[in-house]
Amino acid sequence: NKTRKKAIITAPLRLFTTVALKQVAAAISKGKFNKEYLGVLRLYLCYGKAFYIKAKPYVMEGLKNGEVHILSCWFAVEAWSAALLKKKLPSVKAFSLAHSFEIDPLKNRFVDLTFNNSKHKYLDKIYFISTKMRERYNENTQNIYAQEYKHQMDVSYLGCIKLFDGVNPHHNEGKLKLVSCSYVRPEKRIDLIMDVMSKWTLCPVKWTHLGNGPLLEEMQQRANETMKTNKNVEIEFRGYVSNEDVQKMYTTEPVDMFINLSSSEGVPVAIMEAIAYGIPVVATDVGGVSEIIEDKPVITGKAETVK
Repeated sequence: NKTRKKAIITAPLRLFTTVALKQVAAAISKGKFNKEYLGVLRLYLCYGKAFYIKAKPYVMEGLKNGEVHILSCWFAVEAWSAALLKKKLPSVKAFSLAHSFEIDPLKNRFVDLTFNNSKHKYLDKIYFISTKMRERYNENTQNIYAQEYKHQMDVSYLGCIKLFDGVNPHHNEGKLKLVSCSYVRPEKRIDLIMDVMSKWTLCPVKWTHLGNGPLLEEMQQRANETMKTNKNVEIEFRGYVSNEDVQKMYTTEPVDMFINLSSSEGVPVAIMEAIAYGIPVVATDVGGVSEIIEDKPVITGKAETVK
């Protein structure tokens, strides 16, 4: 708390440092200097510096006994802190993962206004979670970093940890069973699945959604209305479900298809988990989705040819 309070109090002073003023100038030139951007900048100047101050003595102590490796799991404030430590202590090995929200302009309007130059200059490696996300980042930054730091920007797929043996079981219930798993918020576009359910006439269908979020109550109301008017359809919103319980469900409850209609993704772990249990997947071609789902017929062990 002491470190955080000190960082907050001194943040306005750091706004007048050369590196911060360069970011402000860049934001002004791109027409993005506003109250929202000032909030993002404050976050970096407060907590990026606080992380650095707090970690520095531990890193220095560690260097006495050998190599120190620093990994930021996000290409955000933490990555800048790692870069600052690398700048101060060059013998440190500093790395960062880069997912989606930090580098996708659809999710982050200020992709290149958060000290990325320092991140690229000092980090040893940046591991993008998909090839598509690396390409998207480079396009949004006009390939400035791709040209100078090409050796630094690698791709490393996250994968998923399969907690249980086996695959999703067969069933002969005469009902199509669909599952989706995500937060219930606008970019996940759960409403599009709901639109399909409201017009569904092909056969009995059950759609189960796993996950909560700000639109959950609205979607539940729509589900109730849909089930009243369409007797072919059964819809279940289970709300928050732990990852362990999600995977346990995949080993015990038959699923014919996993659906993801997001407007933006990195490489969705939810999709990889479904595939790990042999569940066919249909998803929008966004982010790195096409790097784990092939748009061609696939023969699975539990179903006929699906596309």
